[in-house]
Amino acid sequence: MIKYKDTCIVVQGPTKLSNVEMIKKCWKDYNILFSTWVDSDKSCYGEGDIVIYSEYPERESVRGGTMNINYQKVSTLNGLLKAKELGFKRVVKWRSDFYPNNSDKLMKLFKDECLNLYSFQKYHLEGYVTDFFMEGKVDDVINLWNWDFDPNYPEWGITKHMYKFGLDSKANFICKQLVKDDVDIFWNGTGARNYWLSVNSKYEGYADKLPETMHINYK
Repeated sequence: MIKYKDTCIVVQGPTKLSNVEMIKKCWKDYNILFSTWVDSDKSCYGEGDIVIYSEYPERESVRGGTMNINYQKVSTLNGLLKAKELGFKRVVKWRSDFYPNNSDKLMKLFKDECLNLYSFQKYHLEGYVTDFFMEGKVDDVINLWNWDFDPNYPEWGITKHMYKFGLDSKANFICKQLVKDDVDIFWNGTGARNYWLSVNSKYEGYADKLPETMHINYK
């Protein structure tokens, strides 16, 4: 039985068999759409999987960051647009190397009237909305990613569009609600990026509220 029939879990990132298998296990009984690249190993996916294979964007700059930003934007936005085309009303934008230990409990943390995000990251003076994951109306999440400028990092672009489209009034952050062994998310990265996200709840830099004053850079 499919849960949250109007919601699509849009999994963005490179194809890795172990990641694909874990995503299917962790999001069992949910609608999943994989957004990856044209040269991905297609044998990692089954006949019933929804997968889109995007062409790589052209590199617009010698800055490595710019290329990575374009990669993330293209694979994310193409996945979101496909989810909308398929008729989904809400989406969860999800990393391919993130694993929830209880997807049902996680979904219950998301509020229907909100744009649900992980945290606001305090960073120097401006700070930014984290791009770890986000859940909300499909058009709201598309608006977060559909920027036509060249930000220094993707979170900056997301945060600027959050304010541009008035989505800051709908922002709901759940970083302080993750609890180890109850409802949590594991980042299957390398080195420092290999941990349960609940550990960040004790750090002041991960906030569950936006700053009272919008930084001038986002106006």
